[in-house]
Amino acid sequence: MLLNKTITLNDLYIIKIIKVVFSKTQRSESDFAYLSLITDAYSRKIMGYHLSKELKIKG
Repeated sequence: MLLNKTITLNDLYIIKIIKVVFSKTQRSESDFAYLSLITDAYSRKIMGYHLSKELKIKG
């Protein structure tokens, strides 16, 4: 989800993909999801995000 921003050629964005682990208990299997963040390099504000169980490109 990109938050109401028109992207121009002069903009610089940093894209991070983070694996988030949800531990049910210490000894059982953990659930996880991927958090993708689009950050404006100048203001360091998060411009968009997406949380997903799979690491796939949807086009």
